[in-house]
Amino acid sequence: MTLEKENITKAKNSDGLVWIKNGKVFVKNEGRDGMPPLINPCKEAVLYINGVQRNHLSTVNEKDTIEIKALSTTTDLQLDVEISEDKLKCYLIYSPARQIRYELLDTEPVNKLDIQTKQIEIKTEKTDKNRIIEFLKSKSIVYGIKHDVIEQICENNTPGKFLVAEGTPKEDPTDGSIEYFFEVDENNGYRFEEDETGNIDYKNIFEYKTVTTGQVIARVHKGVPGKNGISVTGETIFPEEPKEIVISPSLSIYYNEETGNVTANKTGRPFAQEKGNIITFHIYDSIVVDEVSIKTGNIRFKGDVEIKIMYSSLWK
Repeated sequence: MTLEKENITKAKNSDGLVWIKNGKVFVKNEGRDGMPPLINPCKEAVLYINGVQRNHLSTVNEKDTIEIKALSTTTDLQLDVEISEDKLKCYLIYSPARQIRYELLDTEPVNKLDIQTKQIEIKTEKTDKNRIIEFLKSKSIVYGIKHDVIEQICENNTPGKFLVAEGTPKEDPTDGSIEYFFEVDENNGYRFEEDETGNIDYKNIFEYKTVTTGQVIARVHKGVPGKNGISVTGETIFPEEPKEIVISPSLSIYYNEETGNVTANKTGRPFAQEKGNIITFHIYDSIVVDEVSIKTGNIRFKGDVEIKIMYSSLWK
């Protein structure tokens, strides 16, 4: 027993049936108190019943002349663009023009038949490269167009999303910097030295580094400007300005803006303080300590040392 006959047998005996096989429509009328067979057209095919076109659900019977004509159609060329947020990339959404025909699908016997089709591509129309380029220009895509990619799109002629233009990114600047020629550390000028056994000589912990008049104690390196970029729409993309080092005026130093050299105006202990991009220099020609004892250790400094003597209450 064929599948078609099985479905007819399984159906309610009183209901009518309709089905398609090899592009032809077959009908079995309903019995007493049964539902008449129904057929529903679709947009890809035209339904004719007894020579009259039907565009809606219709009843049929065995005496009707039923014809279904599958349609053919042509889809238009579809072009669209997608631009990245930074405007450095442009993608083309491409779908070529196509000639398509539809073919009826076979169905099983049912009381209500919805006509179904499958799509068969007859021909894909070629797209001219210049048409795509003109379309891109109409969307203000004027820079970094990839002509080789567009040629490949036209040659392959398949739908998809393609990178067809790419801008030039901006180059970030190099910020200004400073190079110190004296030790700038977190120990406030203290130098910790270990002996061969790894022990620290705390007796000689205080060693204050000094500079002399005319000595270059630091050098400022100017920042390097970045380079402009260009978007796919031809707009200039400007980089940030480089952050420059600012030397705060001070009687302790002389700053030559041309060479970037920071020179000591006197002999003493150098000190530098950074606040953002502003740097302040001081050179102290004396140091002040509360006392010189075993607690402080030896003090080595090329300059004046002022000692605050703290008298104990026992000496009064």
